[in-house]
Amino acid sequence: MENTEKYDIAIIGGGPGGYETALYADKLNLKVCLIEENEIGGTCLNRGCIPTKTLYHFAKEINSFNKLSLYFNNNLEKLDVNYEMIYQKKEQVLADLKNGINFLIDKSNIDLIKGHGKIINNNTIHIINKKDVNNNDIYNNDIEIINANNIIIATGSSPLKGIIEGDSYAITSDELLNMQTLPKSLLIIGGGVIGIEMASIFAKFGVNVEVVEMCDTILPNIDKDVSKRLTSYLQKIGVKFHLKSTIDRIIDENTIEIKTKNETKILKSQYILMSVGRRININNLFDDNINIDINKKGIVVNDDFETNIPNIYAIGDVNGKLMLAHYASSSGKKVIDKIINKENFTNFALCPSCVFTFPEVAFIGKKEDDLKKDNIDYKTLKSMYRANGKALSMDETDGYIKCLIQGDKLLGVSIIGEGASDIIHQAAILMNNNVKISEFKDYIYAHPTLSEVFKACFE
Repeated sequence: MENTEKYDIAIIGGGPGGYETALYADKLNLKVCLIEENEIGGTCLNRGCIPTKTLYHFAKEINSFNKLSLYFNNNLEKLDVNYEMIYQKKEQVLADLKNGINFLIDKSNIDLIKGHGKIINNNTIHIINKKDVNNNDIYNNDIEIINANNIIIATGSSPLKGIIEGDSYAITSDELLNMQTLPKSLLIIGGGVIGIEMASIFAKFGVNVEVVEMCDTILPNIDKDVSKRLTSYLQKIGVKFHLKSTIDRIIDENTIEIKTKNETKILKSQYILMSVGRRININNLFDDNINIDINKKGIVVNDDFETNIPNIYAIGDVNGKLMLAHYASSSGKKVIDKIINKENFTNFALCPSCVFTFPEVAFIGKKEDDLKKDNIDYKTLKSMYRANGKALSMDETDGYIKCLIQGDKLLGVSIIGEGASDIIHQAAILMNNNVKISEFKDYIYAHPTLSEVFKACFE
């Protein structure tokens, strides 16, 4: 027996890229189905951005308390962190957001299908391992066939393991975020965004944190000056770094062997966190006759996020372009607009990135290494937080804003400092609208605000 449905758009994956694209297509009166085999919200909501930033909020409050305690006569030396309550708050945030997403889907015309979608051809999906609304398996002999004019793959990614001897002993960010008690010590393999955010958060919770990174800097993809400055700031809060170090093997749940240029070391910790990258989720996604192009980053797509197979698109982590939730959502909107022949002017080269550390880091556009590599002439403008009245009053004087310019054009901005994740959007708006420096440098900014650090770059 076969159950067959016909759709304009079939989306596989219910993360931010998937569900926001589905909601956008539904508003345009397209017939849409959204296929998700686990929980709505994907990695971002369940195991990534949202739980991490909830923990970051409490770590930031501890950071503020540590500064405030200097100004009180009482003996407020140390907070007794109730991590179980923080964990429960994190779970409540996730539940509230999932309820909100499900409410939006329920009141739409989107068909939410629980199960695993397998692409048979460029217009057909089989639903296998179908589940009910409570995520329980449904066992029957029916084959549910989804026919769609267009298929969008938004299956995301998972933490990468299986590349270091003994890494089965290690945990990933998924397990770390699900712990209800604080570890006493944490050894992080990998100094990328996930590893450094975890290092920042758990160091503030009082955990002994060490980071092993094979490159000579942490966050290798950001401005090198910012990376070095952040390293020094994190060292001050207790994070220990082993740079230019490789992992020989993970010996057991608590022990690793690392190799530097001159020596081999044994490091021990209560937990070892693998944070060396992510693997795209494509397991059992394609029938054997589907010859889709995949490179070492992910599914290959063009500027419209279309694969080599007509009518099949790939957005979000699964195409490996930029593993950010907001990039995935914007990509999905671009796909829908392309399908309905609607103009879309999104400049994907100007996607802001933020790292939630102490202090925050954010950047957009070009970095100095990019410009040097391409032999582009540029000038550097810099403004320090310590010269800003609001930052001084808040005791948040660490950091600076660095702007790269060519003539009257803003090419790139990197920020390390309080509120960087918010301030970066000033640059995003100006750069997306090609506003000349001579036009915006005399804009009036409210005083005293942290935003004035950005304006001060051009004075």
